[in-house]
Amino acid sequence: DSAADLSVFGLEEPQLTLELFTTAADSSLKLFLGDKNPTKSYIYAASENRPRRVILLNSWLLSDLNKSAEELRDKQVFHLDRDLVKKITVEQRGLARLVLGKSENTWQLELPLAVPADRDSVDELLESLEDAKAESFIDTVGAEDLKRYGLQPPALTVKLFERESGPVHMLHVGEKDSTGNFYARREGAENVFLVQGELIERLDSDPGRFRDRSLVSKPKESILEFTLITPEEKVSGVKDTAGDWSLTGPEKAEADNSMIDGLLWDLKELKAKRFIQSPSRALEQAFRAPFLKIVFSDGQGENSLTFARPSPLAGDSLVYVRSSRFDDLAAVDSADAARLVKTFNDLRNKKILAFDTGDITRIALEFPDRRIELEKQDDQWSVTVPEKKKAKRWKVQNLLWD
Repeated sequence: DSAADLSVFGLEEPQLTLELFTTAADSSLKLFLGDKNPTKSYIYAASENRPRRVILLNSWLLSDLNKSAEELRDKQVFHLDRDLVKKITVEQRGLARLVLGKSENTWQLELPLAVPADRDSVDELLESLEDAKAESFIDTVGAEDLKRYGLQPPALTVKLFERESGPVHMLHVGEKDSTGNFYARREGAENVFLVQGELIERLDSDPGRFRDRSLVSKPKESILEFTLITPEEKVSGVKDTAGDWSLTGPEKAEADNSMIDGLLWDLKELKAKRFIQSPSRALEQAFRAPFLKIVFSDGQGENSLTFARPSPLAGDSLVYVRSSRFDDLAAVDSADAARLVKTFNDLRNKKILAFDTGDITRIALEFPDRRIELEKQDDQWSVTVPEKKKAKRWKVQNLLWD
């Protein structure tokens, strides 16, 4: 509480002095950090108002407070809330190469072609932009320096819009340095900083990576009718208001709801490996004899997917799909397409007995030489024929499940 010699604790000339200025005029608080104690777990400290009272603080406090101006500097590249961003553009040498726009809660790829965007890819990009930090700064920059760093004119310009009147955030990107990072500058700023190469290479990559690769946009629950057409048969199904499916072609039959649910799930999960905007003659020829066509409707509109294979070669891992949603063709994995090929017999309900196991109260098993009867009372099963005995509940339940 009253140290005679502060130098013993390293507080005569402290390692670090922290001064906090209060709102009151000429008022501040000071903390002095001296040497570590013999175990190195703590550090000696004192405050300005009681300099002779030596206290122990955790030693990690020194490293937490011992910061350079560079460490305390704001390194955030963009100060944005990604949920507010309505539009993203990437320009290469002044020409737009990627435009992503948001309408309500849906992202669209507007350039280089107008198609739905993949929400996960856009969210991943926005997260990277929101979290991006400068690696280092160059604060004294002249006109010649901007040219040397590839920033006059910039190689790449990223614009983030939060409203339609103009970009709220604009970043110019120049050359790559020897470490793989890129020189960059905010619009209107005088200094230059380095940003991670991974972020810039993502922005400068193929715009097609932001395209939605789903071939079916509708939720599977919204589909009310479907038709599967193969060279062998045409199978149709319809869903009633209770959500149960029935087959209407090639004949009427009760449908296996779980099988159709699996079919619609596989349809919804069908993704393009790539898109082909200029198909070859052989590919166009293949669509004259498709091996599968699926037509489905949600009651408001009809969509279709047509599947073809240029040559049924062993080991060919891709088949091609023409969708009513867009003009170009999609290449999909042949195993994914094969799961969609279902016959009438695959989709019809094959269950012999339909009942709820909980509703059964009596069972009779008849064989040529014997008869067994079981009854349930108060959730307990008993054998009643050929003699009365308590039955094992799990064995009876297994019998009913079978």
